[in-house]
Amino acid sequence: MINLEKFPAAISEYFTAKGIDMLGALMTMKSDIGADSVYKDVYIVVDTEYVTVAEGTVVFKHERIR
Repeated sequence: MINLEKFPAAISEYFTAKGIDMLGALMTMKSDIGADSVYKDVYIVVDTEYVTVAEGTVVFKHERIR
């Protein structure tokens, strides 16, 4: 796999939860501008069949610390 940008664990977990095989990915990328020309986090996974994109203005992970 070519990692053009290392994904945070929460993003990898998100793609995995959506059924995307992260181990079978050919390339992963991150951008800072969306398709609507708004600045936001955009994560892209490319495999042999699909280009999968997740974008949003906020990535939120909620964890209990105790």
